[in-house]
Amino acid sequence: MTLLDEVMQAHGGSRLRRESRHFTIHTSIDGDIIRRHKTPGVLGNVVINGSARDQHVCITGFPQRDQRGIYWPDRVVTGTISGTTLETRDNPQARFEDFRVRGLGTI
Repeated sequence: MTLLDEVMQAHGGSRLRRESRHFTIHTSIDGDIIRRHKTPGVLGNVVINGSARDQHVCITGFPQRDQRGIYWPDRVVTGTISGTTLETRDNPQARFEDFRVRGLGTI
């Protein structure tokens, strides 16, 4: 049995994955990369909702407690929890083009 098989079995197996449409995670994320950017606590006590079918994630409580960040492959939106858009970025992966040019792979 491969590691992937073990992980899939531990989390409900492929049947559960096929039947799942959305997920919700209540979490706090911290570590060296967060501290290096001088933003400790920025991902503390956030709720992450996402689609199990499409590349779409909403992080509530980020970047501020009363805000949310929403990701699609072609657009990133920051806004208030009540729905007011504060900032948008189309084609967000273009910002990381320099990483690819320097040979660091795909992000």
